[in-house]
Amino acid sequence: MEPSPLKRQDRPSSFQPKIDSLYAQLLERDGDELNDFSDGFWQEFFLLRPDKACLRRRLDEIDADDLLEIQAETQQLFRRSVVQIQSLNGVSVESALDTLTVFLDVVLAKRYTNPNSDIITVLAGLDEVDDVFLDFAHAIENVIRNGGPGLFEQID
Repeated sequence: MEPSPLKRQDRPSSFQPKIDSLYAQLLERDGDELNDFSDGFWQEFFLLRPDKACLRRRLDEIDADDLLEIQAETQQLFRRSVVQIQSLNGVSVESALDTLTVFLDVVLAKRYTNPNSDIITVLAGLDEVDDVFLDFAHAIENVIRNGGPGLFEQID
């Protein structure tokens, strides 16, 4: 006989905020397998309110060499953040800006063997750096020029 789906389940000993579990999925690679995240993952990621302290803590735990190992994931985070900023969708833009603020603050503060090329590799990849940074500059300019109401009210 099949167990009832209505059976009471034990509560977990602690609850993990959804955004924290998304940070874990994004920044923790299983072996050599690359993570290619779906559009749904990114929609949920940017709809949730960022936990700046949690993101900072997770990024601080990763040294510069390990960031280079997960460059595919960090590049996706940077590119998707830029896309969200370009969308000018209020909540998503604020989430993307908050996420990028913490991400860039931590990533740029690390000590790399070859700082210039390593930072470019972590953020955009050497082959796509021009396009990605041009999009980033245009996105930031667009937000500054056309920012929605309330977008700059809570500047830390």
